[in-house]
Amino acid sequence: MKNTKLAPIPMPLSVKWREFRVQALPFIVFIAVIAATLLLWKEKAAPGAMTGQVEGAMEVVTAPVSGSLAELFVNRFDEVSAGEVIGRVIRTPPDVLHSSLAILRKEIEMTRLGWFDPVLDRQRNLLQLEELKLDLLDRRAGLAIRRIELDRAERADARYTRLYEQGTVSEEAFEQAREEADVLRAVVAEEEHLIEAMTRTLEGLGHGPDENRTGVSDVIAATLAWHEERLNLTEAELRPVPLVAPISGTVSEVVRGNRGHLTEGEAVLTIRSPVPERVVAYLQPPLRFDPEVGREVRVRARNAGKSEGTGQILAVGPQIEPLAPALERPFVNVYQSGLPILISLPPTLQVRPGEVVDIDLLDRR
Repeated sequence: MKNTKLAPIPMPLSVKWREFRVQALPFIVFIAVIAATLLLWKEKAAPGAMTGQVEGAMEVVTAPVSGSLAELFVNRFDEVSAGEVIGRVIRTPPDVLHSSLAILRKEIEMTRLGWFDPVLDRQRNLLQLEELKLDLLDRRAGLAIRRIELDRAERADARYTRLYEQGTVSEEAFEQAREEADVLRAVVAEEEHLIEAMTRTLEGLGHGPDENRTGVSDVIAATLAWHEERLNLTEAELRPVPLVAPISGTVSEVVRGNRGHLTEGEAVLTIRSPVPERVVAYLQPPLRFDPEVGREVRVRARNAGKSEGTGQILAVGPQIEPLAPALERPFVNVYQSGLPILISLPPTLQVRPGEVVDIDLLDRR
C-alpha cells in the first residue's frame, strides 16, 4: 500500500487563542507591567537629583528696649497683619515710676515753699507766673500717676471681663472692676483738659517783656527747667513701647508669653507667612554635577496632589553646609551635609512652607 502524505488537520481559532493565552500572553503582560512600573517609578516615585524644602517669610519679634512685658495681645496660631501692635513693653516697672513721680512732686512742693521769702515788688508778678508754671508741672506729675493707675485698672477690667465670660467671677466683682476703670478714665480726661487749658494760659502770659527776668527769676527759671526735664523723662518712661508685627502671617511660636523682664533684642515670638516663596535644595556629596545659575529644574511635590512645575536655579551657596533637619535621611547616624541651592518656586506647585520636594535637572535646550 503506497504511503500518502496526510493533510494537516486545521486548528480552530478558538484553540489557537487558547494556546496564545496560556503560553505567550502571561509573559507579555509580565514584561509590560515591569516596564510600566519602572516608568512610573522614574517619573513619580524615584528620588530626584536633589531634595529641597519650601520656605516662606519668617520673622522673630524681639524686644525693642529692656523692660517688662506689660501685655501680649496674641497667642499661638493667631493671624496678624504687618504693622499691627501685638504687645507692649514698659521700660520701667510701674511701682518704680510711681515712687519717682511721688518724689518729684515733693521736690516741686519744696521749691514752691522756698519762694515765699521777701522779694522785690517788681518781681512779684513774675513769681506768680513761675508759680503757675510750677503748678502745671505738679499737675502733669499727678496726671502721670493717674495714668499708671488707669493702666492697672484697665488691665484688671480686661482680666475680670474674661473671667466673667468664663463664669469664674461674680457679676459684682466684674461691675466693680469696670466702675473703677471708668472713674479713673474720667479723672484722667479731666486732668488732661485742665492741663491743656493751663498750658494755653501760660503761653499767653509768657509773651510779656523780659526786663525783670533777672536775679531771682533766673534761679527760678533754671529750677523749673530742671523739674520739667525730670518730668519729661519720667513721662517718656511711662509711655509703653509697642511690639509691632513686621510681616503678615501666623504666630507659630510664643517664646515669652509670661509678663516678665525682657532685655533689648530678646525674642518674644515668631511669625511665619503661609505663602511659599522659594525652595532651598541641597546637593549632597559627592557632587554628580555642577549646578549653574539659570538652569531649569523640575520640582515635584510629595503630597497627595503630586503637583510639579518648572523652576530655575537662582543662586548657589559658597560651601557645603549641614542639611536642614527635615531633609536628613532617617536612621543614618553620620554627618549629613550638602551644597545649598536657591530655586524659584514654580507657580503650578501646590505646597505649603516647610514641605519637602524633589528636584530633577532638565535637559538643556
